[in-house]
Amino acid sequence: EAQGGRPGPQPSAQPSQMPLALVPFCLDAQPTEDLVVLAVKSSGKSAKGGAEWLHRALSYREFVCLSRTDDRLLSVVVGESFLKQVELPKDVEVQRDWIALRLDKTGLEQTAKLGAFASLSQVLQEAGLDARTMSTPESEHLLMPKGDLPAAASALLAAGHAIRPARRLCMAPSSGAVPNSNGSAKFAGAWRLVRRVRPNAPGQEFALDEGPVRLQAACGLFAEVAVASTSVDAEASCAGLVEASAASSGSRADFARYRLVDFQPPSGESPHVTASVDGQLLLETGLPNDRYGETWARLDPSQGCVALELVSETPNRGAKRQGCWVFCGSLFARVVGLSMGQGLVSGTCCGSLRQLQRLHGEGAIRAELTKHYEAVFGTIEQPGMLRVKRHAWASTMPQKAEYFYDAIVGKGGQISLPEGPGGELLHRLADGSEQRWRVLEWAFDPFTPKAGARAAGPAAAAAAATSDSDSEGKKKKKNKKKDKQKTKDSSSSSDDSDKKKAKEKDRKKDRSRSRSKDKKKKDRSTSRSKDKKKDRSRSRSPRAEKKKVGSDSSSDDEKQRKKKDKDKKASRSDSSDDAKSVKSVKRARSASATSNASEKQKLGMGMMGVADMSRMPPPERSAGGRIQINLNKPRPAFEDPTVTKMASDKMLNQAKIHANQIAAMDAVLKMASARSARKEDPAPAPPPELMRSGMPGAQVPEAAPAKAPSSADGGPVAAPAAAPAPVTAPAAAPAPAPAPAPA
Repeated sequence: EAQGGRPGPQPSAQPSQMPLALVPFCLDAQPTEDLVVLAVKSSGKSAKGGAEWLHRALSYREFVCLSRTDDRLLSVVVGESFLKQVELPKDVEVQRDWIALRLDKTGLEQTAKLGAFASLSQVLQEAGLDARTMSTPESEHLLMPKGDLPAAASALLAAGHAIRPARRLCMAPSSGAVPNSNGSAKFAGAWRLVRRVRPNAPGQEFALDEGPVRLQAACGLFAEVAVASTSVDAEASCAGLVEASAASSGSRADFARYRLVDFQPPSGESPHVTASVDGQLLLETGLPNDRYGETWARLDPSQGCVALELVSETPNRGAKRQGCWVFCGSLFARVVGLSMGQGLVSGTCCGSLRQLQRLHGEGAIRAELTKHYEAVFGTIEQPGMLRVKRHAWASTMPQKAEYFYDAIVGKGGQISLPEGPGGELLHRLADGSEQRWRVLEWAFDPFTPKAGARAAGPAAAAAAATSDSDSEGKKKKKNKKKDKQKTKDSSSSSDDSDKKKAKEKDRKKDRSRSRSKDKKKKDRSTSRSKDKKKDRSRSRSPRAEKKKVGSDSSSDDEKQRKKKDKDKKASRSDSSDDAKSVKSVKRARSASATSNASEKQKLGMGMMGVADMSRMPPPERSAGGRIQINLNKPRPAFEDPTVTKMASDKMLNQAKIHANQIAAMDAVLKMASARSARKEDPAPAPPPELMRSGMPGAQVPEAAPAKAPSSADGGPVAAPAAAPAPVTAPAAAPAPAPAPAPA
């Protein structure tokens, strides 16, 4: 049994203990009409018209079965509609209300074909039923009275078999929903299942948020949501109609609960139940023989409901669907699915959804359920806002939206309200499809927000008119109060204007004062900056005066003195250059042999920078003995352009001399390293550096190839070590190139 679903079939011969068939069969209740058995004892001479009805029976298009025994007893099984086409002779006996269950053996395996008749007959015999059989190469027929069909169906379903079409077994309601039905009004409201008890099975108890929830209106329409969190097989939501019997009296009532939409396949049970209300509890028992017992607890104390029944859908989905949408207090439930007899689930009677999957495949059943069946349970947070609490297929598909319908935001489509009870509500879904719902009961409006509530029905329209008149009176009172306040405000406005003017004057005075203060501050800052500039100009004045005096008093004598000074400095620089060259040679000896030309050039440039720094004139001293240094404008190293050019030329010449000296020392060091290697190695190779340098005295003798001596026995003999070849030392290091004369 699925969680929260209806109890399974309970036949009289304890089929709950009956094992399931190894191979389940799907039987067809064909034809859809009842059958009649025509029996006649034939004689040699038949009366007039006797052969005529037999010929017409054999040519009948529907089910026909003819048999004859040895004692000439002729029996014909044919549909009941055949009796309207012929006139039977008086000697023909007619037996009505028969039914046949047909098993198609064309798609079965050979072993299943042979054992099909035996397994079906055994099930019926254990249930205490006797069925007549008719066998053909392609089918098996079980012929039985119509009154035995419920018991036979219950036994076959309990054994794991299925019967179709479901309409052949399930009872249909005699009439539709009746608004404000007295028999079912006492059971209206929102209920949740607390406990279920079945014969020969342990009881089931359900928690507050786990068990099925049923919302039932006074007109008899109900929607029951039983959502499973584990698998699709446990989904057991349903919706339908309740018909109360006339014999109901007091707190106890007998009625029939018809399931128009069911997530589980129909079981062919009797829909009759008996129920009673005990305070906040509803006790329901299945008839006959107390098939099950259920206890329901009330969820919402209010009994005002809104009941909607699905009428049509556009575009056409290919199969007709039915649905119920019930509102009760602050709760709502909506169940939609294929109507009875449509599809595999609602068109086949079976013990459970799991057994139906064994017959038709799990993929086909799940695809039909997820495509055509919907179930939602939620709360009404406010008019026009329906929040989802549970929904079908939660185990396989996540919840699409938190709200099923929100009129303010526009979620869930658009809803056009009916004019009153009996009208149709139009729901335009978000995907563009439309659904029309017939209004069976309308106690309140759950779709329109409070700000834009619409009236439904004449009584509601009158109430709305009275509320409009009251609102108009309230508006007039509010307008009068506003006028009074305006007069008071006008009298007090003059005083307020005077106060405002005084405040504005004070503000202007404050602004003028602040502006004068700002001006004074600016004047002070400007005066201070001027004083600072004067001090700076004074500190620079001695240098400027010296420059002016030197420029004005320049003469030929002074020029000659300057030239002499320059000559003396040049001679000193030459001597210092010689000393520096000696020092550079010593440094080159200690440096590594792998220094490249770029590093040498950087070294020469660095020496040039040091020479420039040494030629910078010393800082001037002021009259008080202090040294003044101007950091803003640096003093140039050479004021005369001719002097600067001569100095730069000298520096370039010195750099070239230093580079030549470093190259010579590098060659000497390489020769020394090569000589030490020849002393250690018995037969060294001549160094390529000496060959490339082209220095005199570098001669390398060629060594003749030595033959390996052999002993008397023919074995190899160790050769003596070769004497090192003499190498002449270089005559002398090349002299540095003379420095070019300065320009």
